[in-house]
Amino acid sequence: MTVTIGTSPVRLRDPLPALIRRQLDAPRRWDTDSDWLFPSKLRAGAHTDYSMMVKDLQTLGCSIVSLRGAALLALAATMPAGPLSDLTGISTGVANRWQTLAAAAYSGYPALRLD
Repeated sequence: MTVTIGTSPVRLRDPLPALIRRQLDAPRRWDTDSDWLFPSKLRAGAHTDYSMMVKDLQTLGCSIVSLRGAALLALAATMPAGPLSDLTGISTGVANRWQTLAAAAYSGYPALRLD
Protein backbone atom coordinates (compact mmCIF):
# COMPACT_ATOMS: atom_id res chain seq x y z
CA MET A 1 0.00 0.00 0.00
CA THR A 2 1.24 3.48 -0.82
CA VAL A 3 0.18 6.94 0.31
CA THR A 4 0.87 9.98 -1.83
CA ILE A 5 2.27 12.94 0.09
CA GLY A 6 2.42 15.91 -2.25
CA THR A 7 3.39 14.25 -5.52
CA SER A 8 5.56 11.46 -4.08
CA PRO A 9 4.11 8.03 -3.31
CA VAL A 10 5.39 6.50 -0.07
CA ARG A 11 5.25 2.74 0.51
CA LEU A 12 3.76 1.96 3.91
CA ARG A 13 5.32 -0.71 6.11
CA ASP A 14 3.48 -3.15 8.32
CA PRO A 15 1.36 -2.75 10.39
CA LEU A 16 0.07 0.46 8.73
CA PRO A 17 -1.64 -1.11 5.67
CA ALA A 18 -3.70 -3.46 7.84
CA LEU A 19 -4.65 -0.63 10.21
CA ILE A 20 -5.68 1.61 7.31
CA ARG A 21 -7.77 -1.15 5.74
CA ARG A 22 -9.46 -1.74 9.10
CA GLN A 23 -10.21 1.99 9.42
CA LEU A 24 -11.67 2.14 5.90
CA ASP A 25 -13.77 -1.01 6.46
CA ALA A 26 -15.14 0.15 9.82
CA PRO A 27 -18.79 1.22 9.81
CA ARG A 28 -19.18 4.99 9.77
CA ARG A 29 -21.73 6.82 11.84
CA TRP A 30 -21.61 9.92 9.69
CA ASP A 31 -20.68 10.87 6.14
CA THR A 32 -20.99 7.29 4.85
CA ASP A 33 -20.39 8.44 1.25
CA SER A 34 -16.96 9.94 1.99
CA ASP A 35 -13.78 8.21 0.82
CA TRP A 36 -11.60 10.09 3.31
CA LEU A 37 -9.64 7.95 5.76
CA PHE A 38 -10.77 10.20 8.62
CA PRO A 39 -13.99 11.94 7.50
CA SER A 40 -15.08 15.11 9.28
CA LYS A 41 -17.86 14.93 11.82
CA LEU A 42 -18.73 18.55 11.11
CA ARG A 43 -18.16 19.03 7.36
CA ALA A 44 -19.67 16.40 5.08
CA GLY A 45 -17.38 15.35 2.23
CA ALA A 46 -14.24 16.73 3.90
CA HIS A 47 -11.49 15.23 6.01
CA THR A 48 -11.29 15.77 9.75
CA ASP A 49 -9.44 18.84 10.91
CA TYR A 50 -5.97 18.47 12.43
CA SER A 51 -7.05 20.14 15.68
CA MET A 52 -9.93 17.66 16.07
CA MET A 53 -7.53 14.72 15.69
CA VAL A 54 -5.25 16.27 18.33
CA LYS A 55 -8.19 16.63 20.74
CA ASP A 56 -9.27 13.03 20.10
CA LEU A 57 -5.74 11.74 20.72
CA GLN A 58 -5.44 13.80 23.91
CA THR A 59 -8.76 12.38 25.10
CA LEU A 60 -7.22 8.92 24.64
CA GLY A 61 -4.20 9.99 26.70
CA CYS A 62 -1.72 10.29 23.83
CA SER A 63 0.91 13.01 24.06
CA ILE A 64 1.26 14.69 20.68
CA VAL A 65 4.76 15.93 21.55
CA SER A 66 5.93 12.40 22.40
CA LEU A 67 4.34 10.94 19.28
CA ARG A 68 5.95 13.61 17.09
CA GLY A 69 9.36 12.99 18.64
CA ALA A 70 9.08 9.24 18.17
CA ALA A 71 8.03 9.69 14.54
CA LEU A 72 10.91 12.09 13.83
CA LEU A 73 13.39 9.73 15.49
CA ALA A 74 12.16 6.82 13.37
CA LEU A 75 12.29 8.87 10.17
CA ALA A 76 15.76 10.23 10.98
CA ALA A 77 17.04 6.68 11.41
CA THR A 78 15.85 5.68 7.93
CA MET A 79 16.37 8.65 5.59
CA PRO A 80 18.96 11.31 4.71
CA ALA A 81 18.70 14.79 6.23
CA GLY A 82 17.64 16.49 2.97
CA PRO A 83 14.51 14.43 2.34
CA LEU A 84 13.73 14.44 6.08
CA SER A 85 13.88 18.24 5.99
CA ASP A 86 11.66 18.43 2.89
CA LEU A 87 9.13 15.92 4.25
CA THR A 88 8.73 17.45 7.70
CA GLY A 89 9.42 21.13 7.07
CA ILE A 90 12.26 21.26 9.59
CA SER A 91 15.59 22.85 8.67
CA THR A 92 18.46 20.70 7.43
CA GLY A 93 20.40 21.51 10.59
CA VAL A 94 17.57 20.27 12.78
CA ALA A 95 17.25 17.17 10.57
CA ASN A 96 20.97 16.49 11.11
CA ARG A 97 20.50 16.77 14.89
CA TRP A 98 17.60 14.29 14.73
CA GLN A 99 19.85 11.91 12.77
CA THR A 100 22.53 12.22 15.46
CA LEU A 101 19.92 11.39 18.10
CA ALA A 102 18.66 8.44 16.05
CA ALA A 103 22.19 7.05 15.67
CA ALA A 104 22.81 7.46 19.41
CA ALA A 105 19.56 5.65 20.19
CA TYR A 106 20.81 2.53 18.38
CA SER A 107 24.56 2.80 19.00
CA GLY A 108 24.52 0.48 22.02
CA TYR A 109 22.56 -2.25 20.25
CA PRO A 110 25.54 -4.34 19.01
CA ALA A 111 26.96 -4.49 22.52
CA LEU A 112 23.61 -5.58 23.89
CA ARG A 113 23.49 -8.43 21.35
CA LEU A 114 26.87 -9.77 22.54
CA ASP A 115 25.76 -10.06 26.18
